[in-house]
Amino acid sequence: MPEYENRLAALYQLNLLDSGNEPVFNNLVALAAATCQTKLAFITLIDNQRLWFKSAFGTDATEVPIKGSFCEQAITMEGFFEIQDTLNYPEFCTNSLVKNSPHVRFYAGYPLKIHGQKIIGTLCVLDDQPKTLSEPQLAAFKNIIQIAETLFEQELHTKASKAIFDTYLNSTSEAMCIVGNDPCFLLSFNQLFSNTIHTIYGVFPKTGEPISTYFHGFNLDNFLVGVSKAFAGEPSTVERLVNFEKFSVWYFMQYLPIRNQDGQVIAVAFTAKNVSNEHKYIDLLNETNELARVGGWEINYINKETVWTTVTRQIFEVAEEYQPNPLSFFDFINDENLSNLLRLLIDEAIHNKTLFKIEVPIITPNNTTKWLVLRGKPAFQDNQCVRIFGAVGDITRDKELRKSLLESREQYKGIIESSSDIIYELDIDGLFAFVSPVWTKLLGHDTEEVIGKSYMEYMHPDDIRRCHKFCRELFATRKADNPIEYRLLHKKGHYEWHESTCSTITRNGKLYIIGIGREITQWKIAQERLQHLNKQLLDNSIQLKDSEKRYSDLFRLSPQPMYMFSLEDFKITSVNEAAIQHYGYSRDEFLAKTILDMLPEQIQSDARIFLQTKAQEEGYYAMRSSHVKQDGTIFDVDVYSSQITINQQKFRLVLSIDMTKELIRSRAIEKQNEMFKEIAWMQSHVVRAPLANIMGLIEVIKSKKIEDVKRLDIVHHLLSEAEKFDEIIKLISKKATEANVIVVDGIDNNLDYRGLK
Repeated sequence: MPEYENRLAALYQLNLLDSGNEPVFNNLVALAAATCQTKLAFITLIDNQRLWFKSAFGTDATEVPIKGSFCEQAITMEGFFEIQDTLNYPEFCTNSLVKNSPHVRFYAGYPLKIHGQKIIGTLCVLDDQPKTLSEPQLAAFKNIIQIAETLFEQELHTKASKAIFDTYLNSTSEAMCIVGNDPCFLLSFNQLFSNTIHTIYGVFPKTGEPISTYFHGFNLDNFLVGVSKAFAGEPSTVERLVNFEKFSVWYFMQYLPIRNQDGQVIAVAFTAKNVSNEHKYIDLLNETNELARVGGWEINYINKETVWTTVTRQIFEVAEEYQPNPLSFFDFINDENLSNLLRLLIDEAIHNKTLFKIEVPIITPNNTTKWLVLRGKPAFQDNQCVRIFGAVGDITRDKELRKSLLESREQYKGIIESSSDIIYELDIDGLFAFVSPVWTKLLGHDTEEVIGKSYMEYMHPDDIRRCHKFCRELFATRKADNPIEYRLLHKKGHYEWHESTCSTITRNGKLYIIGIGREITQWKIAQERLQHLNKQLLDNSIQLKDSEKRYSDLFRLSPQPMYMFSLEDFKITSVNEAAIQHYGYSRDEFLAKTILDMLPEQIQSDARIFLQTKAQEEGYYAMRSSHVKQDGTIFDVDVYSSQITINQQKFRLVLSIDMTKELIRSRAIEKQNEMFKEIAWMQSHVVRAPLANIMGLIEVIKSKKIEDVKRLDIVHHLLSEAEKFDEIIKLISKKATEANVIVVDGIDNNLDYRGLK
């Protein structure tokens, strides 16, 4: 395919011609114009007839013909193309854009490429004045080019990934989502997945959200295991009962790795098919005991996995981390005959493809004896049993109630009264027909005063309407799928939270609601605290983002040189403008160096050992060192360093303060102090000798006993000592003047910053 057709194919693959306005490209052309100090800047996409402007700065024009344009020649160049003055070029001086508005005199452009070679357009700047880009402007211009090419590559990658994702999403009629990794988040999904999430949680999913927004606890852990396997290249399937807050659903789930053209796994397709119709659970309690809880279980012979639901684990009184196996049920049955009977029932169910049911006593790890009803059903694939699934219910209480009712009504009454939950009956008018004594224990009201009164008298006003609707629907449908929460008035005047599980019974031709209510105030308080903590977490996250911005501004705008390097390879990863100005290196030169390259060669070996030691330590250190500028100048610095972690990688943030002038001044002051010491010594010792002699000669002169001739000799001695004293005074004055020069100037020109003459 000719180069021309290759270029057009690459351009059309992007599918950006005549696309909408995008701020990121607008910002790039504005940056290019500001950097190059021009009035016009463009990102152009060039097809066979026109230059279409993806973004334009300085004009509202959207396209121009390609014929005779500056960019037509720019895309034939290997790299940077500059016209310093269009009037000096015969092929351009008659161009309509030169002769007419905007009267272009300067043009600089660079081809835009994707895949490193296919030209799709240009990034160019124009002005009505002749000019030449400086080296810093050209370097910045090339950086903007790289950003633009990266954006186009990302656009191409996004379109390719979307095409792959759409292929998967259109290949199934089941709910499907596509997730990315680390952390696991939504990349795309089909309408059925969106509707399913809305049905379960009341919200529609959004791309970019973490999968933990929708899956929690055991469900999230299982999901992440399947996704992890798929990202490792291993597809997997599983059929499992998924428990949500208000209901449970059996799903057949599939995890498929999605690969790009290079065979790399870029995402995982998750498909969930509702197979609850194949798992028709039979109510494990008789019609008079619909309040008993039911647990689910499954033995999968394909993936050799045994699953117990949370309720099943609670029934058997085992920990959440307990790992069941196909024989776990038998571990709790002490009666060998019943164990053999259960095995026989399972074998017959598999052979006859029928349900099985058995009531058995068990002993839990807490030494609790319980009666359970165990129901199961085999599932087949290609006429082979691939799994057995079913339900288990605790009928201990039902057994006891049956026995109690047979023995005596009083015994039944005792069971009701010994319950820790409130058991009550409401007639069709909402009046209490029966309430157990626990009501008095929990709420303080005597049961006698409650019987015959409406439940509304004891309920919080804000809950009455909701509860009234619940009771009306319960009487109409004869069943309640979920418990209801409400607040009841305590005799002391405050309200406490309760939760009721209800059903209906018919006695003497009248319909009643029978309910079991339990006090959940502490649970609600804990729930509110959790919500408060979640809000605090969100607030802290917002504060953290503000803190990160302040840190970024501090680093970028600091007047002192600052830079950051990796503790893994000591590579400089970031540098501020102050460091660039002070050291003389360009930003690219800085980012091509390690921290060791900034040091004189003679100390690099010791510095490497020091940095390797500090890499194992967290926290802050300060030290004095020597650094090398771009022109080779070695200067003293004080280094202050703190360790930081970004995206689980460790870095050192460094503040570098040039101490050269401070050291020179410090040493100058030290020299000045030495001179002051010398002057003080001369004043206290050297001056003392001639001064003492003069004073002694004066005393001799005062004496009247000496002859005049000798007096004259003494005067000569006196003058000699005075001259010595004068010389000493002059020397002291000279040294004081020299010391004063150091104080005034702060620097001795004969002393370098290392203190060497």
